[in-house]
Amino acid sequence: MPKISSICIYVLAFLLPVQTLIAQFNNNILQLPIWVNFWKEFLCLIIVLDLLNQYINKLRRGDFSQISRCNHCFHLLPLVLITLTTLIGAYFTLFTNKVPFTIFIVGFRFDLFWLWFFAYIATFLEYSGSSSFTKQFKFKFILAIYGGFSLVTAISFATIVLGQNIVLSVFGYGISKIGTYIVSAPICHVVDYGSEICRLSGSFSTPNHFAGYLFLVMPVFLSNIQSKQKTLRYTSIAFSFFALMFMVLSFARFALLGLAMSATVLIIKAAIKQFPKHKKVLNLGIVSTVFIAFIIGIIFINIDPEISKKYLPNSIAKPSSTVEHYRRSSASIDILSQKPEKLITGYGIGLVGPAGKPEYLNPSKNSFRNQWDFIAYKWYLVGEDLIIPENWYLQLVLSGGVLYTFMYLIMIAYPLKQKHIIYSLGFLSIILGNLFLHIWENQTITIYWSLLFIYTKLPSHFGKQIHT
Repeated sequence: MPKISSICIYVLAFLLPVQTLIAQFNNNILQLPIWVNFWKEFLCLIIVLDLLNQYINKLRRGDFSQISRCNHCFHLLPLVLITLTTLIGAYFTLFTNKVPFTIFIVGFRFDLFWLWFFAYIATFLEYSGSSSFTKQFKFKFILAIYGGFSLVTAISFATIVLGQNIVLSVFGYGISKIGTYIVSAPICHVVDYGSEICRLSGSFSTPNHFAGYLFLVMPVFLSNIQSKQKTLRYTSIAFSFFALMFMVLSFARFALLGLAMSATVLIIKAAIKQFPKHKKVLNLGIVSTVFIAFIIGIIFINIDPEISKKYLPNSIAKPSSTVEHYRRSSASIDILSQKPEKLITGYGIGLVGPAGKPEYLNPSKNSFRNQWDFIAYKWYLVGEDLIIPENWYLQLVLSGGVLYTFMYLIMIAYPLKQKHIIYSLGFLSIILGNLFLHIWENQTITIYWSLLFIYTKLPSHFGKQIHT
């Protein structure tokens, strides 16, 4: 890994988990210019340019040895996929729907920028393989990941002991109105209306984003709990426990569902080692477990709140939240049924999803929002609610159509094939959560998606690991 890229990766791994608090502090305490908060995107661009420069230099030197070993330049597949995805989305947005370029750029930042970053990382790793990593890089990278989680752990325990209001106010929450481009979030996300219990959000703006981050770092901790180095082994055990505890305290339903899916798959995987003769049946059990988890994710979140409230405690049923999800997703499907041709072209990237929120796009300029007020009223919503369908994949269809969505799905499925299933489960849990949330709006999660992928390509970590 080139030196400049390595340094940027260390910084991202260490500071991304607290980037929301940094943004609040910069904006409300230091009153720094808003562009300072785009430091993470700048670092990603530096990494991309650095890797591209190294690739070009090897081509100039005539170093085709590694390229020739790649089967039909398979290492370029991620870049080819993301290029096609972007071209499809851009064509339907700019030429079919005639959405202004400035709106498309903001939409690109949320929907596609992180996938371009991932594509460059994946292409570089496919090209160079594990030979690009030094022992020093591995040590510092793991240290940065653990250091970032240490900050999150300290903040999380402080909020548990002192209260989230006290801890988060230190970083500027509640001092003034949040500036443009900074997420405005309540200090306390209650479990449900009528409950005074705050869901743990750690250093993140929402508990769901917090849980998403935990799913991307827990595989790192689990992979090192059998390390020969005592310090790393005991730290990994403690951090695995903390991550699990924080997930539960976040009261994020997708986290509970992801944990149940992951635990079941790991149990079946262990059973395969004990009963190899039944491998085919047990592998079918793994596929069935994942399938059932996704079906539950699709159905449960959209079920009639009265039904879920009748059979489940409010901490899980969350009737007020469930009805909101049900209305938004139903309204999105209703909109698509009104104009079936939009299944092909969508309405344009930047109009739906995080980029379409008022802090990024003036509501009067959002052609999607303004034409469907009657749908919003039909489902007891306001026009702004239509911007967030509470389902990332519905959002993709509304933005760029089914072909754009299909290409997008191929890209996010790319890292699922791993030698060790604990990594696949981390990625898969995030994909599951986006069935009824919009987790990928958070830059920590989207960039950590690539950081975890880098970690999976390390040739060996510190000693013996769990191979599941």
